[in-house]
Order: sequence, then structure tokens, then C-alpha cells
Amino acid sequence: TRWWTSYGCPALDALVDEAFKVNPTVQSAQAALRQAHENILAAWGVLLPAADASASAERQRLSGAQFGPNNPSFVYNLYNASVTVSYGLDVWGGARRQLESLRAQRDYQRYLLEGTYLTLASNVVTTAIAEASLRAQIDARQHLVDASARRLAVVRTQLRLGGASSADVLAEEAQLAQDRASLPSLKDQLEKQRSVASKL
Repeated sequence: TRWWTSYGCPALDALVDEAFKVNPTVQSAQAALRQAHENILAAWGVLLPAADASASAERQRLSGAQFGPNNPSFVYNLYNASVTVSYGLDVWGGARRQLESLRAQRDYQRYLLEGTYLTLASNVVTTAIAEASLRAQIDARQHLVDASARRLAVVRTQLRLGGASSADVLAEEAQLAQDRASLPSLKDQLEKQRSVASKL
């Protein structure tokens, strides 16, 4: 499941892990999976018996005058407790089908989360590789520019000493200008790639 670790780059691993932590799409998919799981737990109650217990206590005074003169009143306590157990028979299997439906929804949410992880990881890795490629191209182009500048300096020295012609100097100047001209477009592509990466 962590296929990007096969590149052997700890920086890339950290980048993907950070994307998983802060990406709102991943957080939303995780929340949807938790909700689907909780719905299953809540629905399990339809298959279990329901029990209800209640208790009450009363204190009453009975007047002795009801039974004749000079009878004293007396106080008595009345306690009542009851337990009710009921079970709904799932004769046609409606409750079980409802549970199966909720399980299917949970599985669907799990697959959506896995798809979100795969999509995000592939986007981050692709963007990181594209950015690394552009950086390498810029470095290589900068080395070419530096090499062209050194060659131009050598050809100019040769021209001064009579070992090269003006055409050689112009050719080296043209090559240096061409190498320098390609750098801004590569840097612009790198900035665009960074902009894409910041939106992941």
C-alpha cells in the first residue's frame, strides 16, 4: 500500500505522509468511513432483544377515621418494580438486509478512502518527480551556460593571440545566448510546478 517507498527517498515518504495528514479530501473520506461504521453499530440493535426496567416507590398515609372513631392513622410504603423484555422477529429478513446494506455502504466508503489515498499519493509523487526533473534540467542547463561562458573566454583569448577567428567568437557567443535563453522558461515551468504542488 505504500508503493512510493520503493523509491527509497525519505523526503518523498515524508512529503506523502504530510499530504495524507493535511489533505481535506482524505479527512472527509475518513469521516465518511467512521460514520458508515457507526451506522452499522447502531443498527445492530434491531437483532437484539430490548429490555426495559422500571421501579417506583410511594409513601402513603391512611387515616384511621375511615375505620371508626379513635382509630389511629398509619403510614405504609408501596414498592413497585417491573421488567419488560421484547424481541422483534425478523421473519422476512428486512432487518438483516438493512444491516447488509449498511455493511456495503461501509465497504464502499473504505474503497473510496483507499482510492483517495492512491490518487493523492500518485499526484504528490508525480509532482515531486516533475519538480525534481525540472531542477535537474535547470542545474544541467546552468552547467552548460557556465561551460559555454568558459569556452567563450578561451576563444576570445585565442582570438587575441591569433589562434581563432571572429567567426569562432560569434559562434560561441551565439551558443552562450542560446543556452541562457532556455533557463527562464525552465524556471517558469518550475514555478508553475510548485504552484501545482502547493494545491495538493
